[in-house]
Amino acid sequence: MMPNYKLKYFNFRGRAELARLVFAVAEVEYEDIRFAVEDWPKIKPTTPFGQAPVLEVDGKPLAQSSAIARYLGKEYGLAGKTNWEQAQVDMIMDTMEDILTPMRAIHFCKDEQQKAELQKKYQEETLPNYLKGLETFLCGNNGGDGYFVGSEIFAMMMYREAYSVTCIEA
Repeated sequence: MMPNYKLKYFNFRGRAELARLVFAVAEVEYEDIRFAVEDWPKIKPTTPFGQAPVLEVDGKPLAQSSAIARYLGKEYGLAGKTNWEQAQVDMIMDTMEDILTPMRAIHFCKDEQQKAELQKKYQEETLPNYLKGLETFLCGNNGGDGYFVGSEIFAMMMYREAYSVTCIEA
């Protein structure tokens, strides 16, 4: 029997978008519960850690966007075929999170001078370092012709799509 899924998040893409993409690729039905930012204060205390998204699986809550994506990826064959591939998928997902974390700090920085300094460091040092590492890793898999891991799509490949669209919107 198929689990009953409810994905709860704000009424925008953000951190729930990767789970939505996994559901779409896996062709799995779920309830996409979106709420307004104004409703967050009353919803927040009902979440495991005061954060969103939350995926309910048969009424049991699972928090943290990466944990949700990894769970769904494993459930639907989108997390790697072997333990080694799963570890590589996790590595790429964690690297993508490391790339995005400073972007969030820049986005929410109120001091314009500090924001400019953070942007400069990110663009000149942080991002090129990660991109070089990702390129090297990609080229190490079939000469970079296709995927980071193995020869098919995994959840982490959708990570870039989910968050690049979100970052552009922000």
